[in-house]
Amino acid sequence: MSESYEYVRIMEEDALFFRSLDPFEKLNLLSMPAGFAIGVLDRKDEESLLPIGLLVGTASEELITIEWLAVEDIYRYKGIGEELVVSVYEMAEAGQVPKVAAILSPDYEKEELTHGVRSYFEERLFEKEQPIGADSLCQIIDLVESEYITEKGEPEAEPLAFSGMTGEQKRQSLEKLGMIDNGIYSYPASEFAAQLEEDLSFVSKKSGKTDAALLVTRVGNDLMPVYYYAKSQDDGRSVICSSVKAAASK
Repeated sequence: MSESYEYVRIMEEDALFFRSLDPFEKLNLLSMPAGFAIGVLDRKDEESLLPIGLLVGTASEELITIEWLAVEDIYRYKGIGEELVVSVYEMAEAGQVPKVAAILSPDYEKEELTHGVRSYFEERLFEKEQPIGADSLCQIIDLVESEYITEKGEPEAEPLAFSGMTGEQKRQSLEKLGMIDNGIYSYPASEFAAQLEEDLSFVSKKSGKTDAALLVTRVGNDLMPVYYYAKSQDDGRSVICSSVKAAASK
C-alpha cells in the first residue's frame, strides 16, 4: 500500500465523513450484522484528512460481496481501488471464506467517481451474482418497474408472509432455508431473522417443500432484499410480486 494513504475500517459512526463517496447511501449496510466498509484517507498535514476511497461490502461464512467501490476522480489510476479489492481477498483468506463476488450495480454509471467500476470487475472475472429483479440488487419498491414483473402475468402460487406465521413456523422456515445451498442470491437466512420486515418477507411452498423465498430487511430508509431462493423464475416471481405489492401499499 502507498505510504501516503491510510486504509481504515469504517465504523457506523464514521459514515458521515465518507458521504462524498457514497451518493447512494451504501454505508447504511453498516447497520446490518454482515456489513463492513473500508475507507482510504489522504493525510495532507497533521490536521487535514481527505476521504478519497471507499469500499462497502457484506460478509458471511460462505461469501464476501463487494456492494460498492468508489475513488475520488483525481486519485484514480493510482492503485487505490486495486488495494481495496485486495484487502477484501485478504479478509476472505484470513476468515477462510471461499468466495468473493461483486454486485455490478447500474448506479456505477450514474456517478463520475465510479465510471468504469463495472468493467473493472468484469475484466477480473468476478463471480456475477444473479440479481433480484432486472439489473441490480435494489430496493423492493424499484422492482415494480422491472421487466421481470411487468412482462409476466400474475403468479399462480400464493406465498405466505412471515407476518402471518407462528413463531415455530418462522423458525422452521429459516432452518430449512439455511440448508439450501443453491440459492440464486443469498446470505445466511438465519443471520437476519431478528431484523426482517415480516410483512414483506415471503415463502412459497408446494407439497410441504420450499420452492421460493424472499427475505427483506430495512437498511436506513431502504427496503433491502437480503435473501432470495427460487427453484425457477416462475417460483421466484411469486414471492417477488407479493413483496412488491406489500411494499407499494406501505
